[in-house]
Amino acid sequence: MYKGIIACAITLLLVACNKPCPECKQPEKEAKKEVTKSDLKDLNDKLNYAVGYDVGRSAARNKMNLKDDIFLKGVVDGMSDSDDPESGLLDDKERIETKREHSKIRREEERKERDAAAAENKKKADDFLEENKKKEGIITTESGLQYQIVKEGDGPKPTLEDRVSVHYTGTLIDGSEFDSSHKRNRPATFPVGRVVKGWTEALQLMPVGSKWKLFIPPDLGYGERGAGSKIGPNSALIFDIELLEIVAEDTAAAPGPGAKPAVKPAGAKPVAKPAAAAKPAAKPAAAAKPAAEAAE
Repeated sequence: MYKGIIACAITLLLVACNKPCPECKQPEKEAKKEVTKSDLKDLNDKLNYAVGYDVGRSAARNKMNLKDDIFLKGVVDGMSDSDDPESGLLDDKERIETKREHSKIRREEERKERDAAAAENKKKADDFLEENKKKEGIITTESGLQYQIVKEGDGPKPTLEDRVSVHYTGTLIDGSEFDSSHKRNRPATFPVGRVVKGWTEALQLMPVGSKWKLFIPPDLGYGERGAGSKIGPNSALIFDIELLEIVAEDTAAAPGPGAKPAVKPAGAKPVAKPAAAAKPAAKPAAAAKPAAEAAE
């Protein structure tokens, strides 16, 4: 299987570079037209493209300057039936050391990039929150959490041990959306005490039926680690949330808010207070990846 996949990669590279197979006695042909989706006529065509795409994406992720001739030489040598560890232009040890050195360099580069992004995001978050707290209707708690009451409900307030059902939309301060239960057409259900700190604090202040807008500082959100590819380190978060109900034990099963799950499964299922007029929350779609499971 491995050799078959590599062979497909070679085929793609040969087409892309307009070069004949080094083991074939065929003359070089004129440049081919650009490949389009209509050229993927069978499984082998699609496999060629898929493997080539993966090679290109991997090279880009690793900031690799792909050199066609050298890369192709390595692929051809790697397909050799020889088990000699010294075969090829680099022996086994040299190949391992080369990849290890490159990985070390990339880790250091990524650390520097992350530190720079964290510092920049922290400044943006601080500046945004400093200005935001001056706006009419914004309430700032002792922890630094900011919220605005859009609608005040008249139901009970959840406790730390409760599970709740909410609808929410999460955005960054630049307005880009990273998660929404509305787009999944189902509310999220999760334990109050197992989400990011900003959520945990706010939910215990909200009566059921309330709609609030939360402005969460980095240290009450995902901090320096960020979350997934959309929430960078030290990002301030904005959530529009509607507290639908405090969920009874037999209906609590769905994950909670954000860009990737921020709620880890609770070890025990506490008995919660159901809201008298609330409708049971539906379980979210299996493909949903809310932010609540990422918080420690």
